[in-house]
Amino acid sequence: MTVRKAGQAISSSPAALLAGSNELEKDFVLEEAGEAEGMNWVEATPRAGDSGFEKVRLGFSGKDLKAMELHDSFGQRTLIRFSGLERNIALPPATFRFTPPAGVDVVGE
Repeated sequence: MTVRKAGQAISSSPAALLAGSNELEKDFVLEEAGEAEGMNWVEATPRAGDSGFEKVRLGFSGKDLKAMELHDSFGQRTLIRFSGLERNIALPPATFRFTPPAGVDVVGE
């Protein structure tokens, strides 16, 4: 397991696209990708060459994110469908605590 600050770990990853950062164009090239499956698609290509993926496609219905399609650097495609989304809900800090399992090496900060 590698530990680093969330901002560093997320900036050029698909998670940055979900985090609501206003600096997306700093880390990604964004392009309209047309309409398919009843959704309008946007394609995000990371500017960094070491991001671990080639592109991410986001499918929207109106203002709602409905799908995320990740294309990694190994040629694999992962499709995630979203439903029942809730915006800006309060979550207790304990939700984000992670305890590594026994025997895991922890490297980093």
